[in-house]
Amino acid sequence: MTFLERLFERLLICWHILTKKNYVFFAIDNDAVIFDDDGKYSHLNTNKVAEFDYFDEKFNLDSISGIKNIGWFIWKSIAVFAEQRVLKE
Repeated sequence: MTFLERLFERLLICWHILTKKNYVFFAIDNDAVIFDDDGKYSHLNTNKVAEFDYFDEKFNLDSISGIKNIGWFIWKSIAVFAEQRVLKE
């Protein structure tokens, strides 16, 4: 990815955050995952991870599965997707 592509991507994210009412943002830097000398996972550098969300109260839900708002639904969907990707690899 070139510098201009990365810049455009960041500007697009900023534009969506400034103009949309409801959004989820999650980012992780390339060196956020720390490994020990043996190459095994050690910990996550939380300074290299960012997340932000905003949802209006009008998106409150009453569902069979106990989901109470759209924010919880989206973050849970992201977690399930990530878990499936890890298990696939």
